[in-house]
Amino acid sequence: MRTLIKILCLIGNNIKYILFSTFLILNISFCNTQKLYIQPIVFANSYSNGGIIDVESDILYWLGWGIIGKYDYNNLNIESNIIFTRYDGLNKLNSLSNIQALSSSGHNGSEDYESQSTYMKATYTYLNYKFNIGRFNQLWGPGYNKILLSNKIPPFSQYSYSWKINKKYHLFFMHGKLNSGLYENETYDDQGILSPVIQRPRFVGAHRMLITFSDRFKLGLSELIVYGNRGPELAYNLPFILFYSLQNYFGDLDNVMVGFDLEYKINNNHNIYSAILIDDLSMSKIFNKNHNNKIALQIGTSINKLFFPEDNLLIELIWTDNRLNTHKYNINYAYSSSGKENNFVSNSNYPLGFWGGPHSEHLYLSYKIKKNLYNFSLSYSYTKRGQVTEEMILNDHWGGYINSEHRFEGPIEKLDFIEFKVGKEYKNNIHVYFSIQHINWINPGFDPFDPNDDLLSINQLKCVTKNSFNIELLYNFKWPGVN
Repeated sequence: MRTLIKILCLIGNNIKYILFSTFLILNISFCNTQKLYIQPIVFANSYSNGGIIDVESDILYWLGWGIIGKYDYNNLNIESNIIFTRYDGLNKLNSLSNIQALSSSGHNGSEDYESQSTYMKATYTYLNYKFNIGRFNQLWGPGYNKILLSNKIPPFSQYSYSWKINKKYHLFFMHGKLNSGLYENETYDDQGILSPVIQRPRFVGAHRMLITFSDRFKLGLSELIVYGNRGPELAYNLPFILFYSLQNYFGDLDNVMVGFDLEYKINNNHNIYSAILIDDLSMSKIFNKNHNNKIALQIGTSINKLFFPEDNLLIELIWTDNRLNTHKYNINYAYSSSGKENNFVSNSNYPLGFWGGPHSEHLYLSYKIKKNLYNFSLSYSYTKRGQVTEEMILNDHWGGYINSEHRFEGPIEKLDFIEFKVGKEYKNNIHVYFSIQHINWINPGFDPFDPNDDLLSINQLKCVTKNSFNIELLYNFKWPGVN
């Protein structure tokens, strides 16, 4: 009953936004109601000890309401949703997980927080071409946890397209605007009136060529560029040109990243994959001890039908350099922010690729089986990350800093996580999940960018061990990284 009352209050507080969104979707449907689909979104989750979401060990409720609209006509498909969520009993939101970050949020009161998220994607398909525009995420690269582009960051405004040139070559391109979380200085006019704070613009562009050599072997070649403090760069909207050369032409102001990934299918049920991301590639220093190439590595394997017809075993390892995603100019950090008003998150800057960010390592094991309409999963993950302070970044780029000599010096965060989950999908897109989580957490709520954490010694770091029993009820919705 308490959960139902909270959902009704959430609907009442946001009714004007819900009505506006419904009106908007109805208008873009071109009045063709036979192709239009509009339904509500509702979810109610309960975590007995905060689960992986809260850094503390108190009961947590995560409630949500919204609408989803879909329009499908000939070659055009439009999907949009708007979601209002409320945390009840939240102490501090954990950022060290693959759960997608909130797009905006605000403090509503003691241990009560409300947030909103909106998504929209319009897709037009013609022959071998597909064009997308809207506010959504990209997933590039192999594996469960992507290191090239992931959906850890909130959805962002962008356009993208893909071109299946032939059976062997498939081109992908995207260009979008990120939330830098960096603001111009506040100024006053002659009358002492404070002017609006302007956020410094940050953009990302990326292109990718996926080469299918055979039914067993695929190779991906990707290039990303992060830049800002100016408007969209026309040259970075060209698909068949090297960003590496362009950023040198523009005076070495921007942050270019190069990615290589491969997938090899041993047989129909077993494949292995690997990926490498090189941030701020410096060709002249590749083999130097003090090189400037900031690297992320991923290797994994997936096996289907190991014991049963519908099961899967996944093993994945990820390692990231101390300096990954950073740059000599902070506007070019490979992050997107959920906003400076997000005061209940341990760190509101989220990496474009691997959710653990720089200076981290991660092991993930999972076994999943589907039997009699039920989905069972048992998973284990180990994650460790260290500091990425402004002083460290400056030393990286200007002070002759040698990466291998300073790994995991100072405070760290370490998370051992075991989860057993059972889920079932009912008619009309209703999902129910029950899960048990065992968490052993050193230094929860750690902010890698906070230099004040240097004041804490390893022996002073907080340690939390907890078991959380969770129930998740969802209608017409799944939150990335949670369900």
